[in-house]
Amino acid sequence: MMWSGIILTITFIGIFTEGIHGIHRTKIAMLGAGVMIMIGQVVGFYDSELAKEAVDWNVVFLLGGMMTIVAIMIPTGGFQYLAYRIADICKGRLFFMMAMMGTLVTVLSLLLDNVTTVVIFGPLIILICQSLKITPIPYLLAAALLSDTGGVATLVGDPPNLMIGSAADIDFNTFVYHMGGLVFAAWIVVLGFLKVLFRKELAETPADEDFSNRDTIVDPKTWKASLWVLAGMVVLFILHGKLHWEAWFVAAIGLTALIFFAPKIELEEPFAEVELSLLMFFISLFIIVGGVEHSQFLEYIGQGVLP
Repeated sequence: MMWSGIILTITFIGIFTEGIHGIHRTKIAMLGAGVMIMIGQVVGFYDSELAKEAVDWNVVFLLGGMMTIVAIMIPTGGFQYLAYRIADICKGRLFFMMAMMGTLVTVLSLLLDNVTTVVIFGPLIILICQSLKITPIPYLLAAALLSDTGGVATLVGDPPNLMIGSAADIDFNTFVYHMGGLVFAAWIVVLGFLKVLFRKELAETPADEDFSNRDTIVDPKTWKASLWVLAGMVVLFILHGKLHWEAWFVAAIGLTALIFFAPKIELEEPFAEVELSLLMFFISLFIIVGGVEHSQFLEYIGQGVLP
């Protein structure tokens, strides 16, 4: 217990202080995982076989599959089309634009990782605001906060959700049932708070700009195929408990369907865009936590918490 606790503590301190020492958190997590296996084997509470079993591959494969689908969708220009269409529809009504953009980001975050969603729409929001000659801060904050809000609502919206759902065997429908109402209420509160906080910025008169000529989809066939695949995945996520399928298998089916519905896709590029660093980070954390669990340190802490 002492060794696993020390390794866990040092690893997390190193991760949280990444900005100070400049060593990437994935490197620190990988080092912590390697040390946990070696020390565990010497002391007798852990080994490489147990470490392999400790990794929740459902989370890893699901993240990898969804990342690949997003990497296929980005070059189509579909996300840019949606952003510019919203800007064109709003016609200078700034709060309406913030609410519409926030709604789009929230809906996408129900299925896609919210960090990825913000990375996609952040630069687009800045370009739109520069064209309208207004500050992008309210709209960027809305995207960041509302994407987080949307990501909490579903099993696949955020990596922590995946880990909690996989560990506790919570299916997609159960997760939405318990979180949907709370998330909707939080979404309303966040939007209202932003309206009050940025009432001066939202009252500005934007420059007259026509966005209708910027909303061209580069690859409409792949974009439409992606939307159909995502719609099918939503249905399968809803049914995956009854079908006795893991969530990762639904993502794998969606990815396989997409690459056949859009056969011109070159797989090398989207696979290269998958964040292997993030996947290795989660694998390493699973190994570290597995070592702590097998040393019975978590059980010891739990006994101390109970009255």
